[in-house]
Amino acid sequence: MRHQKLNDLSMHCRPIALWTLAGICAIVLSTAASALGGDDIFAPPHVAKLKSVTSVAGSPNGQYVAYTLSVPRNPMKEANGSAWSELHVVDAKGNSRPFVTGNVSVSGVQWTPDGRGMAFTSKRADDEQTSLYVVPVDGGEARVAVAHNASLHGVAYSVDGKKIAFLATEPVPKSLQEFKDKGFNQEIYEEDWRPTKVWIAAADGSDKPRALGIEGSASQVRWSPSGRQLAVVLAPTPLVDDGYMFKRVSIVDADTGRIVERIPNPGKLGQVGWSPDGKHLAMISGIDINDPSDGRLMVTAVPGAPSDEGLRDLMPDYQAHVKSFAWKDDKTLLWQAAEGTATTVGTVELSGKTARLIDAEGPVLGGMSLSDDGRATAFVGHTPQHPGEVFLLDERGKQTRRLTDVNPWLEKMRFAKQQV
Repeated sequence: MRHQKLNDLSMHCRPIALWTLAGICAIVLSTAASALGGDDIFAPPHVAKLKSVTSVAGSPNGQYVAYTLSVPRNPMKEANGSAWSELHVVDAKGNSRPFVTGNVSVSGVQWTPDGRGMAFTSKRADDEQTSLYVVPVDGGEARVAVAHNASLHGVAYSVDGKKIAFLATEPVPKSLQEFKDKGFNQEIYEEDWRPTKVWIAAADGSDKPRALGIEGSASQVRWSPSGRQLAVVLAPTPLVDDGYMFKRVSIVDADTGRIVERIPNPGKLGQVGWSPDGKHLAMISGIDINDPSDGRLMVTAVPGAPSDEGLRDLMPDYQAHVKSFAWKDDKTLLWQAAEGTATTVGTVELSGKTARLIDAEGPVLGGMSLSDDGRATAFVGHTPQHPGEVFLLDERGKQTRRLTDVNPWLEKMRFAKQQV
């Protein structure tokens, strides 16, 4: 009954003037919640203090999971802006440690190939651009590994850890920047764009990054296991329509930037990844140009041969959207899919043989990360009582377990039952 009264009250808080009434609605609902049962009923003010795990990266040895934690700003004490993004690490027993916290915005977290540190992109202190940082897992200060004259993102390490590839636009030409500094800083829609380039650099920052002369605008880059080639996702331009409809995969020589093979994925494109032996490339693609979303797990041999079957759907009869994948070995992929309102996780071999590990129940999972030995899998998981947390699936069972508790105060809150 109490929840029904709250629902009735919320129906009267309509956005006649959204920004004006938002605070009034929050106050009314908060007051009503207190009157109907105290502070243990979840109300709009509680939403503003929720922390949430937003991404996970399992260590190569499977012993740790690095995760980014979204921490909302205090609207009464801090300047307006998006939530802060911190870096934390949790072990398999649930012991969590903060690494980079406070007024920071950490993104693109991954482990260095040797497993000794965590790499992330951020703009810190006096940085003019977003740079690549590395912080040792044993403790210590984060240091700049690679800086560039433009903000970098989409960093990928070579298997040996000696090189990185990253994405960045070319700097604004000096002559144009001088005009902007004088006030000629108008933005012309769909005309003032500059393509995103692929850059190569030493992972320790000992050389100057060089751009590969590839036509198009890049959105993903992945090193082949040999380190001689790159899988690059390219669109004709960085415009929205091209990025949404016409992303295609190209295999590029890492030294020369020459495209050695084009893979004509048939529709919208998601994740791309090499098999450990470098003989296959998997991707999540739309089934055709009319498919409204990428969601089919496809694979092709690299390099392709005239007799090869080409890009093929590994699970053509599976009625769900595959959201992410990871290679367990040369012939097997682990996949995570959205099936109805729930999550399923399973494996599929290159032959098409499938097996389910997690059926469509339990937490809603995403952001899958598999350890190098294929034995531990980390996820971002959501439940009716908790927003994003770190969940772990190990090889011993088919159940995930929650490793973090970023909002312990939620244990004292009461929630209405959720059901489909």
